[in-house]
Amino acid sequence: MAASPSGFALRMNDTCQGKEVDCGNTVSPYRVCCPEASFCPSQYSVDSCPTASSCTESLVAEPRCANGTWNLNDNKGYFCCLQGMVGY
Repeated sequence: MAASPSGFALRMNDTCQGKEVDCGNTVSPYRVCCPEASFCPSQYSVDSCPTASSCTESLVAEPRCANGTWNLNDNKGYFCCLQGMVGY
C-alpha cells in the first residue's frame, strides 16, 4: 500500500477493506475509510491524518489521497475512490 502521512480518505459504499480504519458515515450511504494506523479527526472525517489532530489545512493546501493508488475527486469537498470507480 502506498500510504501517505496524511491525505483524503476513501469513500466506500460497503465496509472498509482489510486493516483500513473505519471512520464512520459520510454522505449517505457511504462510509469513510483511512489506511491502517491513520486517524480520522471527528471534526472532518474525510481526512486521514498521522495523529488524532486535524490535518485539514495542509490537505486543502495540497490535496492528495492518503493512499497513492486511490483517485482524488472533488464534489463540494475532496474524497478518494478506488481506481476504476466513479466518484460523484
